[in-house]
Amino acid sequence: MSSGLKRINTGEAVDGDESLVAGAASRRLMGVDVARAVAVLGMIVVHTGALVVNPTVTWAFSGRSAILFAVLAGLSLGLLSGGSRVHTGVRLRMDRRNIAMRGCLLLILGLLLAVVPSSVMVILVTYAVLFWIALPALSWTWRRLATVAAVWAVAAPVVSFVVRASVLPETNTIGGVASPFDLFSVDGWVAAVRMTFIDGTYPVLSWVPFVLMGLAIARWGLVVGLRGGR
Repeated sequence: MSSGLKRINTGEAVDGDESLVAGAASRRLMGVDVARAVAVLGMIVVHTGALVVNPTVTWAFSGRSAILFAVLAGLSLGLLSGGSRVHTGVRLRMDRRNIAMRGCLLLILGLLLAVVPSSVMVILVTYAVLFWIALPALSWTWRRLATVAAVWAVAAPVVSFVVRASVLPETNTIGGVASPFDLFSVDGWVAAVRMTFIDGTYPVLSWVPFVLMGLAIARWGLVVGLRGGR
C-alpha cells in the first residue's frame, strides 16, 4: 500500500474502490464550491460594498473575482461534458445543445438586467457568447485547450489594441455593455457587438482564455490526495 496523488475522473471508479473515489470526488467538488463562494463574495464586495469595505479589501477582489468566475465557468462546462473523459457522439451533441440553450438564456437575462438602473456592470451577455465559443472546444484535449488559452492570452491584448487604435473608429462604447435598446437600429447593433467583443467592460476577446483554461483543468482532471492507493 502506498500514498500519493491521483487524478480522479468524474463519475469513474479507480481500482474498484468506489468508497475511496466517492470521498475524493466529494472533496474535489467541495473545493470547486468554495472557489465559487469566494468569487460570489468578491463580486458582492466589488459591486455593492465599495463604500463600506476597506479600499484595500475591495482592491484585492476587483477584477480577480470576475476572472475566477470565468475560469470556474469553463471548469463547469468541462465537468458537464464528461470531465477528463469527455463525452462523445450523441451525448456530446446533447451537451453542446444544452450549453447553447444556457447561453441563449444568459443572453436574454443579461440584456434585461442591463436596463435596470444600477451601478453593477452585467457580464451575462459576455458569458453567453463565451459559452457558444466553447462549444467546438468541448472535444479538445487538455493540452490543446491549455495551449490555445496561453496563446490567446498573449495575442488578445495586442489584437485588441491594434483593432481599437487602427481599425475601428472612435466611439463612446469603451467600458459599456449591450442592452435591448441597442437592438433597434443598425448603429446600435454595431455598438452592441463592439462592446461585447472588443471594448466593453467585459470584452469576449479578452475573456476567452479564462474559460478555455477552466475547461483545460476539467479535461486534465482535478488532483486530490488519496491514502492507501494501490
